[in-house]
Amino acid sequence: MMNMNLITIERHRSSEPELVVNRETAFDVGIERKKRAYISFGNQKYCVDVAVLDTVSRGKLFIPAYIIDKMHVPDYVVYEVRAYGNEIRLGPFIGILGSVRYENITKDRLEHEKECIRDYSKLHGAITVFSLDSVNKDKRLIKGFCFNPEDNSWKEGIFPYPCAIYRTIGLNEDWQNHFLSTIGDTVFNGQYFSKWEMYKWFSTDASIKDSLPETRLYRSEKDIFDMLKRQKCVYIKPDWGMKGHGVVKASITDEGILFEYRKDKKNNRIVAENRIKAIRIMKDLFAYNECIIQKGIDLIKCDEGVVDFRAVMQKDGTANWVCTVIVARAGAKRSVVSNISSGGKGFMPEELLKDVMGMNNRRALQKIIEMRKFCLKVCRTLDGFGVNCGILGIDIGIDYTGKIWLIEINHRSPHPAIALCIQDRTSYNKIISGPLLYAKSLAGFGRNVR
Repeated sequence: MMNMNLITIERHRSSEPELVVNRETAFDVGIERKKRAYISFGNQKYCVDVAVLDTVSRGKLFIPAYIIDKMHVPDYVVYEVRAYGNEIRLGPFIGILGSVRYENITKDRLEHEKECIRDYSKLHGAITVFSLDSVNKDKRLIKGFCFNPEDNSWKEGIFPYPCAIYRTIGLNEDWQNHFLSTIGDTVFNGQYFSKWEMYKWFSTDASIKDSLPETRLYRSEKDIFDMLKRQKCVYIKPDWGMKGHGVVKASITDEGILFEYRKDKKNNRIVAENRIKAIRIMKDLFAYNECIIQKGIDLIKCDEGVVDFRAVMQKDGTANWVCTVIVARAGAKRSVVSNISSGGKGFMPEELLKDVMGMNNRRALQKIIEMRKFCLKVCRTLDGFGVNCGILGIDIGIDYTGKIWLIEINHRSPHPAIALCIQDRTSYNKIISGPLLYAKSLAGFGRNVR
């Protein structure tokens, strides 16, 4: 049996390894019969005798100061306590891996991180921001800043490894395996995958493969020529690109092959009248094995701007996927991309569906529900591939028959400002704070744990 209770830590001067707790608090936590147990915080553990008394204050754990210091337990935060057998776990202990270098964790950066924990009452525990170069692999310790809810500040210190880590930077194979070996599979959004990998993975799934535009890896100019023989147009995209940067549309016209792309906030058009000129343009624009070629889909348009939909998907405090928000994006006039950073605009999805496709309220709502279900299927399929993500930005398109297409997946912390394009402050806040609720679940303090 395992229970949960909110407690604070109090130091006492005993030289003996004794945890002292009020009888009612011990009953709430589920340790009223314990004589011996061990305190667990992050990757640190310490055996203690348990003294259950009526004479000490309720809602506190009295722990010898030398144990607190040895385990590097912050004594200024509010903890949830969970008892698993003989383990008395203090938590949640969540790490935010915010930078490669410690010097980049500035005051401004820490102020920004407060947005993630604006509702500390739903999190509790120790929330610590740290950098990769502040990790001591030998001692299994990190140097960082722990949030102090007493005065809404950050307190610098040395801490053990957290129970869960929200990654906001890339991790190489060595670091991934180091954390896997020391804290388990509780580092999320730490594995990057390319557009080509995404296509290869999802093309093996029978329920999704028909929603993928045909895609090839660009190995030579011949690949583009071959695709253009079969398709009206293709899109060439950087395999690791983001925000629509570097996307080129190639199509067959009466004049030759037309290359269209957006650069410096302007639409650019180049026509290759013959194969030799086309090859020269391709060599200038694309690098072998670093781009994908994607079949052009006749997606719906708004004022001559291509339309797609960004669905922000998040795992909640029960580690289940939910759709936080869907935003329709219409690209700048005649632009090849829909990204707002490239001149596009955001719209409520139901309004755009009604305006562009002539849907009534009921049909528009049904299509949005269909999009949500599709995105949930994509997320769960990605879980099945072994990728641990807590937040995703899924870009989907709709053609004029109403079919939904999977265009891209942004798994590198999609920007919350997308919700502000439709004045949805509630979703904006959820996008910011949601990853730590999932981290809390990974740390063993999820809402579905009883």
